[in-house]
Amino acid sequence: MGSQSAGSSVTQANAAGIPIMAFDRKPSGGKGKVKVLGNDGIADALAAVAAGEMYATNAESPFALGQKVMSLAGDVLGGKQVQPDETLRGELVTKNNVKEYADHLTSLGDKSGVPDSLK
Repeated sequence: MGSQSAGSSVTQANAAGIPIMAFDRKPSGGKGKVKVLGNDGIADALAAVAAGEMYATNAESPFALGQKVMSLAGDVLGGKQVQPDETLRGELVTKNNVKEYADHLTSLGDKSGVPDSLK
């Protein structure tokens, strides 16, 4: 589900008293808890992951992906050889790497994709 829907799921689970699992490496550490993962890595999702309210998000920064596409287009226009099947991938962001990912977005110039709590 998208990270916005995942955030709604967390809210609903909390209201129903269903425990949500934050990041826990122990094999039995999450037993009886729901892992909520989102897909898109919006700023709200990054904040929720950092706060332990969401387990993870598959971050797909439009800013970073746009930069990669423009770089590839520039290579093609410049006559450089590019791979015909370049795959643009998101990144799984958990509590362990959310600050690193936020710093990466900031270094690219994507200030709107990073919540204030991670700036």
